[in-house]
Amino acid sequence: MQTQAEATGEESTDQVSDRLDIVSVSGDVDDPDDPTQINNISMVTATAPGSDPVDLNQTTAQFIGEGGEEMFNLSHEGVFINSIQGVTDEPDNNVLTESSDRAEVVFELDGAPGSYDIGYEALDESERLTVILTTDAGASTEQEIRVPSTFIEDEESVRL
Repeated sequence: MQTQAEATGEESTDQVSDRLDIVSVSGDVDDPDDPTQINNISMVTATAPGSDPVDLNQTTAQFIGEGGEEMFNLSHEGVFINSIQGVTDEPDNNVLTESSDRAEVVFELDGAPGSYDIGYEALDESERLTVILTTDAGASTEQEIRVPSTFIEDEESVRL
């Protein structure tokens, strides 16, 4: 019994502490034919304070919003992980190990020109989206995304 309780306690701790922090979120307007849609979302991620290493390839994302619901692994071909600091650029080794490590996770939305996509529709003006990132330890981080109600002409990227 005690061993089971200890294992359950460790699992519960991992679910709280081994999570991601989202440092910033932006969206790109890549379609010149429709400059009022966000075609991809970029999130700069880091480990939460006190977290053990987080393998981004083993992390899942869930998108919930006006375009429906999609759930997929960050190793999906419509997701790109770029090292900013401390993470190797090897596709099979996207692990955040230190609290100072940063990685950009780019989600290609449906309609992004010339790319694979995650199956979620491009975001329109004033649209809201909830993104939930869940690590392999079961810890979740939720981010509410709000698209601006208007875009500045020729704007290529917007803060979300």
